[in-house]
Amino acid sequence: MRKRNKKLIKMFDDAVFSEKEYNFGQAKHYYQQVVMLHPSSPEADIARERIQDMETLSKEKRIYQRIHANAKRILTEIGMDISASPVLMELL
Repeated sequence: MRKRNKKLIKMFDDAVFSEKEYNFGQAKHYYQQVVMLHPSSPEADIARERIQDMETLSKEKRIYQRIHANAKRILTEIGMDISASPVLMELL
């Protein structure tokens, strides 16, 4: 029983770590494993909620990645040298 709990805690911790690293797909995978392997645990209740959040965060991340790529492309196309501007470099 104790070994199983360690595995549950490790999976849940891996999910939280992945989430903090903005790796929402991997976090969702770990949360799904928690729910599937330990459905009646308190961690599974939290994981069910986080799975939905991971889907939303993944979509938002893709939008921001697209904005980032397009902003760089547009600035390059108009010939703006962003390397001379620390503020723009920080933003992009």
